[in-house]
Amino acid sequence: MVAAAVADGRTVIKGAQELRFKETDRIKSMSYNLRKMGAVINVRAHAAGVDIIIDGVEVLAGAKLKSFGDHRTAMSICVAAAVARSASVIDDVSCINKSFPGFIKAYKSLITNC
Repeated sequence: MVAAAVADGRTVIKGAQELRFKETDRIKSMSYNLRKMGAVINVRAHAAGVDIIIDGVEVLAGAKLKSFGDHRTAMSICVAAAVARSASVIDDVSCINKSFPGFIKAYKSLITNC
């Protein structure tokens, strides 16, 4: 969803309903955060499942973001924050340690060296 938010054109992710049943509703958490950053996202539920339609924007804006206590959401919004035109604040990134304890160190190394 982060890549689609800054890609040229429209991205459609079909059959994404399983993302609603992870540590958090990842469709909701990612849509919430990316919309705060200026992304254009529509979620369509239908009989066959859930589709996510994302129209790419030129640049994301910094924002106050929420991890929702989900490690994948937190890592994804860290990446979104790295490409935003202004600073972002993420409420809690400690949940990242669940799947990638070295993520913050690696992330800081990447954004510092770019």
